[in-house]
Amino acid sequence: MRPKEDEFGLRLAAKAADRGKAFDEHWPAVRAQLAQWGYSSWGIAQAHRVLSQGGSVDEAVEALRTEEPELIHTAPTREQRLQGMAFQQGLRLRKSVLGDERARHFGTYGLYDCKRDVMVVGSPETGYGLSLDDVETALRERRRQ
Repeated sequence: MRPKEDEFGLRLAAKAADRGKAFDEHWPAVRAQLAQWGYSSWGIAQAHRVLSQGGSVDEAVEALRTEEPELIHTAPTREQRLQGMAFQQGLRLRKSVLGDERARHFGTYGLYDCKRDVMVVGSPETGYGLSLDDVETALRERRRQ
């Protein structure tokens, strides 16, 4: 990574007369260059956030160099772990995408057979209806059979 070059690329995006328009036009090229120099997606996203909110180039460069929070590098989430368990059994875990967040079954889960794309655990009429606890129980029971 070359500090002077990343500052130069960010300065190009930030110095045009119409900053907002320039940012929209130049950001894709700046993002590509930063990725080529080896900056992480997280760092690039932080630089984008700073610049799109009117921050200075120096602030964006500092954001690029900030380490990712450790939380990002922790073990897989429970949902990811259950997706893996389902995959090992030939199933796919799907999350309900009902449009109303107030709906009783918003964000619940169902298990589908990968080959036939048919729900095997849950109810498609009610937005799947399974909590992660229900999914884990179903997967453990299926594994015992």
